[in-house]
Amino acid sequence: MPSTNVSYPPHTGHSYQDLLSQLSKARSVERYLEIGVCGGKTFANICCDAAVGVDPHYLLNSNIMLNKKRAFLFQMTSDVFFRSVDVKKFLDGAPDLSFLDGMHKFEYLLRDFINVERISERHSLIAMHDCLPLNATMANRSEKIAKELGAGTTYENWWTGDVWKLIPILKAYRPDLKLIAVDAPPTGLLFVTNLDPESRVLDDEYLDIVEAFLPGTAGDEKFEKLHDMIEVKPTTALLHDLEQSLYLRM
Repeated sequence: MPSTNVSYPPHTGHSYQDLLSQLSKARSVERYLEIGVCGGKTFANICCDAAVGVDPHYLLNSNIMLNKKRAFLFQMTSDVFFRSVDVKKFLDGAPDLSFLDGMHKFEYLLRDFINVERISERHSLIAMHDCLPLNATMANRSEKIAKELGAGTTYENWWTGDVWKLIPILKAYRPDLKLIAVDAPPTGLLFVTNLDPESRVLDDEYLDIVEAFLPGTAGDEKFEKLHDMIEVKPTTALLHDLEQSLYLRM
């Protein structure tokens, strides 16, 4: 696991849900995909024509039809979903915006990213949650251990898992991608654009990547230099109408 001595300052920008909601409006999103819907708050606040949500165990407490013409929910793991469902059929095309917030272990998020990029267009935008944890405790791969160690602290019950590893992985294996990290509370957002649906690099190298970043390998040590690997920009930079194209493919 990462060094327990490392910690980063709290994120102070727009909340990740507010940022995604505003971006869906600013980018005039027509088709939206979300992995890890759970209660549905993020899903509900996205403005689009058609939306697809995936979660193995829904606990809906929001109006998921808000701001949408059509919505489709699939109760299954994302691995099963991508093997059995033609997403473009339900969305009537490739997703303009996808939000990945499923299992908080890097190999799961890596598979989700591979599968989503494959059904996207170059200009599509993929957002990934929890990639900028504030300390090593919440970044533990075990939710149980993370919450036990975080009990009585400022970050009690926080758990991001080790999905932060997508930053060094994508930088090492896919330098062609454009990565934008932003200070969206509570645990940051990583945006990826300039996608290549034809790329098979991550898929071909998947087993080697997982082996290189397994717990106890040198991959864990990269947590200490996480913020040195990527500049964390303020959320306001992405919400400025005239400047958004400086950071994201439109």
